Amino acid sequence: MIRKFVFILFSLFLGKLFAQETLIFPNVNPQIKFFQSENSAEKKDLFIVDTLNLPFFDDFSNTYPYPNQKFWADKKAYINSYLPDKAISVGVATLDAVDENGILYSQASYGNLFTADFLTSKPINLYFPDDESIYLSFYYQPQGLGDAPEGQDSLLLDFFSPLTKEWKTVWQVSGTTNQEFKQAMIHITDTLYLQKGFQFRFKNFCSLSGSTSPSMVGNADFWHIDYVYLNKNRNQNDINPKDVAFIEPLQSLLEEYESIPYLHFRDNSDVKMRKTIDVTFRNNDNARKTIDSLKYIFKNLRNNSKVDTLFAGSHQINKNQISKYQAQSFYRFPTLPQDSAIFQVEAKFVTDEDDSTINNSIFYQQKFFNYYAYDDGSAESGYGLTGEGTQNAMCAYKFFTFKPDTLWAVQIYFNQTLNKASWKPFHITIWNSKGQGIPAQRIFKQEGQRPIYEKELNRYHTYVLDTALFISDTFYIGWTQTSIDMLNVGFDINRQPKEKIYYNISGEWQVSKKKGALMIRPILGKRYFPPTNIPQNNEISEIKVFPNPASDKIFISTIFENKIIELNIFDLYGRKIQQHFLNDSETQISISHLKNGLYFLRFSLPNGKVKTLKFLKL
Repeated sequence: MIRKFVFILFSLFLGKLFAQETLIFPNVNPQIKFFQSENSAEKKDLFIVDTLNLPFFDDFSNTYPYPNQKFWADKKAYINSYLPDKAISVGVATLDAVDENGILYSQASYGNLFTADFLTSKPINLYFPDDESIYLSFYYQPQGLGDAPEGQDSLLLDFFSPLTKEWKTVWQVSGTTNQEFKQAMIHITDTLYLQKGFQFRFKNFCSLSGSTSPSMVGNADFWHIDYVYLNKNRNQNDINPKDVAFIEPLQSLLEEYESIPYLHFRDNSDVKMRKTIDVTFRNNDNARKTIDSLKYIFKNLRNNSKVDTLFAGSHQINKNQISKYQAQSFYRFPTLPQDSAIFQVEAKFVTDEDDSTINNSIFYQQKFFNYYAYDDGSAESGYGLTGEGTQNAMCAYKFFTFKPDTLWAVQIYFNQTLNKASWKPFHITIWNSKGQGIPAQRIFKQEGQRPIYEKELNRYHTYVLDTALFISDTFYIGWTQTSIDMLNVGFDINRQPKEKIYYNISGEWQVSKKKGALMIRPILGKRYFPPTNIPQNNEISEIKVFPNPASDKIFISTIFENKIIELNIFDLYGRKIQQHFLNDSETQISISHLKNGLYFLRFSLPNGKVKTLKFLKL
C-alpha cells in the first residue's frame, strides 16, 4: 500500500548501529488518510445488488485509493498507480501489511506470519451447470517497486461455495523478489462453485521485515494484482486482452519542481517547463495495434474551462509492447491575475472499437499555490538519519526561488512509526548557499520542535517560523537532530530531483545517495492573516455556511453549480490547515478533528471575487 521501492540499509558492528541515512516503508498510508479525511462522513453503498452477473472485470484504473464498490465487498486493498513495475494497465490493487485505514495490522509481530489484506469480490451468479468454459484470470507481481515478500510470505486465492458456506484456497504462490507480471488462469468446473452467490478473494500472509528498532518498522511484503477477468465462453488460451492501456501516471510539466508559488511562475519567464510530455502505454493484445489519435487537454480548474488542446498524432504499437512516447512540448500554463492557480492535464488516446476505453485517459493536476515542492504529496517510504553519532546530525534540502520573497513557514510530512518511536525533538534549521553548492552559513534555527502527525487534508504540518526570512536564490531547509532515532520524514520515490538532499553526520556535508524527494515544502509570500472586518453570512449571497457554531460538520451552499471553488481554511494564527476544491452547489465538510475555536473560510469564487467567512467549532 504506498508507492515505491527502497533498500533498508544498516550496518552492524559489535551489536551497535552505526550512523547512516536510512529509508524505510512507513506503517501509515498517507493517501488513505487523505482520502478518509475527505470522506469522513458515512455514505450509503450506492451499488447494493443481490449478485453480479458475468462478465466480471476490473483493471483498477479509475477508483483510487479503494477498490470499486460495484465489484468488491471490502476496502483493505490499496488501489494505486505508483507501486507496480510495468503494470498491465494504469492502476493495480496492492496487498501488503497495512489495513484499510493505512495502519500496520495489530496482529503484526516479529518472527510470525499473519494474515493481512483481503480483496473480496461481491457475490456473483455462476450458476451454469456443466459449463466447461468458465475461467478466472488475473495478473500478479511480487514486490514491484515496494518491499519484496520473503519465501515464507504468500499470495493466495480462495473460492467461496454458496452450498457449503466455506472458503477454500484454490491457488497460491510464495514470495520472491520483483519480476514481470504473470498471469494466472483458473478453470472453474466444480459444482460447489458453479452456483449463484459464488465469491472469490485474494489474501496475503506477511511477516515484518527490516530492523527491530521501533522507529524503523514499516510496511512490508507487497503484492500487486491487475486485470481480474471472470467470464464464460473462455478457454486456456484466452490470455491476451485486446486492450491498449496507459500504464503510468502523468507527472508535473515543470522541469524540476512539482509545484511553485503562482506569483513566482507568473512573473518569471525563467521558470522552465519540460520539453516533452511523457506517457507510457502498453499493447496487451497479441496483434499490432494503432493509436488513431493522442491528445493532451488542459483545463483551468478554477472555472472548469478548457484552456488548450495539444495533438500528438497517431502511433503504431507492436504486440505485447510497452511504448514510452515523449510529445515535444512548448506549452506554458497561462498567466492569470490571481495569486494561485490549479490546472488539469489530461492525456487521452483513441484506438479501435475493440479496445477498452476505461484505461485510455490519465489525469494530472498542476498546482500553483504558495509553496515550492519537489514531491507529489505521497510518501512511499520514510527518510532519516539514524545510529550512533547522529544525535547532532543535520539534514538540508536544497531549493531555488525564482523570485526574492519572504519565507515564513515550513511544511513537513512525518510518517507515523511503531508506538510513535520517532516522536523526538528536533530543530528546524535553514542555511544559505553562497554559491558553494552545499549548505553554508546557518541563518535560522527554531529549537524544540517535534514531529506532528496531521490528519488534515494537506497531510503536512505547518511549522510557522518565529522570524520571517527574506530569501533569494538558493537556500536549504532541514533539521538538526537531538537523538539517534530517525525522524522518519516522508519520502517520495516517484519524484527524483538530482542532488537536493544533503546530510552532515561527522562535520562534512555529503550528497544523499537516496533517490527521491523529501516531503518538505517552504511556504513563501505574504503571511496571511484573516481580516477582522469579516462580513456576516447573510451579507454574502454567493456563499452560505451552516450550522454556525458547529461541532461535527459544516455545510457550504453556493450559487455556482458545476463550477470549481477553492476553499482554504485558516486558524486564528493565519495558518492554512485545510484546502478543498468544491464543485457542487452544496458540500459537506467534516470538522470533527479540529480543535475548538474560531476558524476562517477563504473562498476564491469563479466570478473572480474572494470571500471570507468565519465559523466557530464547539
